Amino acid sequence: MKTVPHQHCPCCRFRSRRGPFRFSAADSHQPFRQALPLNLRWFRCGGQSSPSAQVPGRALERCSLKPGSFKPAFSFFASASAIVRAGARPLFVDIDPRTLNLDPAQVEAQLRVGKPNNLRALLPVYLYGQCADMEALSRLSDAYQVPLIEDAAQAVGAAWRGRRAGSLGLAAAFSFCPTKNLSAMGDAGLVTTNSPELAQQMRSLRNHGSRRRYLHEEMGWNSRLDAIQAAILRVKLPRLEDWNRRRRERAANYDRLFSRAGLSAGDDAPIRILSVAPHAHHVFHQYVIRARRRDELRRFLSERKIGAEIYYPIPLHLQPVFVWLGYREGDICPNPSAPRAKCSPCLCLLNLPKRNSSGWWKAWRNSIASRQPRLAERSLAFSGPPRQII
Repeated sequence: MKTVPHQHCPCCRFRSRRGPFRFSAADSHQPFRQALPLNLRWFRCGGQSSPSAQVPGRALERCSLKPGSFKPAFSFFASASAIVRAGARPLFVDIDPRTLNLDPAQVEAQLRVGKPNNLRALLPVYLYGQCADMEALSRLSDAYQVPLIEDAAQAVGAAWRGRRAGSLGLAAAFSFCPTKNLSAMGDAGLVTTNSPELAQQMRSLRNHGSRRRYLHEEMGWNSRLDAIQAAILRVKLPRLEDWNRRRRERAANYDRLFSRAGLSAGDDAPIRILSVAPHAHHVFHQYVIRARRRDELRRFLSERKIGAEIYYPIPLHLQPVFVWLGYREGDICPNPSAPRAKCSPCLCLLNLPKRNSSGWWKAWRNSIASRQPRLAERSLAFSGPPRQII
């Protein structure tokens, strides 16, 4: 019986348009790597890539980050754990309250007090799809002779002053897990660098520390990108720019609706919208706000079938696993009651649509778009006596 490819299956579409895809355990990622320069401009500037299922630990391991690295205290756990797994000690720094990215002024203040002799790197996280202030961080990197390693897991396609995320530091780590703008069907990732030596080393680390079959020169991992994930990513890759453009349009629409409803204007507004830096090309992995009555607002939206999530409820320096670092509440945010309250958790509203296709993808996208005006209206209905921003 003849099998008819499903029209919504990325693998079937790939097979019907490109011919049969041969799954190879050895070089399954090669077609995906070859497609990258055709779709993502930063690879045209001498950059090299190393697809991997585990990031960003590979870049950190290669850089021998022992024993200290600066990173923001407000982000996902993965980059902090990668520092520890590389044998280093994370040194947490406060964030810019406007963007929630690593604050260069706070980094500089720490360095002026006295640069740790064992400081090995700066690790900015491009939170929610926006690059950190890489101009200021690059100046600090040059002045204090420490490399920049980008955590671009949430920022594929983002840019700073026209330069793409992944080309702004010594190395960068991307994630293609199913929640990301460019997503596989399981765990997947990529490391980029402009250093041929570093690229070769990371290719060795992802393959049991082997550059030649059955010859192992160092301890590595089994961390290769498998064929099915590479095939899916190759199909999605040409659509990424359009998906990111649509995310930016939806985010701008949210901004307009909140402003029109009078929810985001002034210091006493019930909602604060995060800023987009003038030099940043934001790809909105998440659309995030800060709300005075965050938990109540989340329950209110949930009751009306509008999705929302808290990112991130506990800052990294207060995570139980890092108790050995000696941080206490107030060490990173000296005055939690101040208007900045920089390490307070935020509310993410409605993942922005990623796909432009037929079938259920189209229906899902239209459903999200139709709920945007409803979101602002219901947030307005919720507004009441203000409380301290948390």
